[in-house]
Amino acid sequence: MLKLSSEIRIGKWAFSGVHDVRIRKSLLNYVQTATIVVPSVAYVRAKDKNGGVRRVKSADEFNVGDKVTIALGYNGEVTEEFSGFVKTRTLGMPLSIECEGYVRQLRLNNAISGYYKTTSVKELLLLATKGTDITVEVPEDMPITGGRLIKASGVDICEFIKSATDGVFKMYFKEPKVLWAGLIYTSYAAGQDPLNVGLTKYRLGWNCKKDNGLVRKEASEPVEYLFNNQLSTGQKIFTDEQFKYVQRKVKRMLVHIPKKEALQKLAGERTQEVNYVGYSGKIEGFLIPKTQPGYKVEVRDTEYPELNGNYLCEGVEITYGINGAWRTVEIGHKLN
Repeated sequence: MLKLSSEIRIGKWAFSGVHDVRIRKSLLNYVQTATIVVPSVAYVRAKDKNGGVRRVKSADEFNVGDKVTIALGYNGEVTEEFSGFVKTRTLGMPLSIECEGYVRQLRLNNAISGYYKTTSVKELLLLATKGTDITVEVPEDMPITGGRLIKASGVDICEFIKSATDGVFKMYFKEPKVLWAGLIYTSYAAGQDPLNVGLTKYRLGWNCKKDNGLVRKEASEPVEYLFNNQLSTGQKIFTDEQFKYVQRKVKRMLVHIPKKEALQKLAGERTQEVNYVGYSGKIEGFLIPKTQPGYKVEVRDTEYPELNGNYLCEGVEITYGINGAWRTVEIGHKLN
């Protein structure tokens, strides 16, 4: 018999009596969020001289910026699912506490100014995270020029990187305090695993719902992306066409990327991402097994064997409360 268990800490308090918990994480976004709904008057474990439990008004005890950890599981065995900080809280009944991950430290790390004529993604992210608890992991760096920062925050720097690479370079928190940045889809298409975070196995109708939201993306007109730039010297650089048979070409000017090799990698990544043909969608499973963004997800279905294979987990939403605990896994590209 499985019984839901939780260990939730906000600031100095650890408490029970949770109405609802909802956690969202994505491989395509460095913002992680959680919502905790508790009674406005709750029992909390206080370290008083008697070692007892006293009744407090929750709304008076939780403050913006308080550290938050959420661990969930069954039968007293829990694993951490979220680590971050209180962002906002309501004053109603029940009390709703909105939380955010370590993006908070990026946002509060502000007043960064300077002109960076020649730099890179990794150097900019090290600047964005300087003085925080966050470490940076960039397995394949990317050159960037002309980065002008005026009282910028760490979030502003991340947004500049997204803009400079046309959103192709992905950034997400691989772990609560580890900010990962790099190219994903071309690596997996080449049989590599740039994230190397874990593998989860799902069998439809066994450890997840049989009626799941996996749908096939049918072939449509393929598109090839071509990126180019004109340097300050007047030299023009262009990416080479890789697929002569593709009629539809989308051209972009990336003024902050100074090298043809880097432009070629970005163009190949975007082309690989948008031309995926195969199954994707969502799987709704139990809280266990644990799956996180970036995991490889092995899917097995005896009725529809064409679904079988390893896929990339692009996002996770966890719901936990009086109606049970579920983990919805967003399934992306099938891995070669």
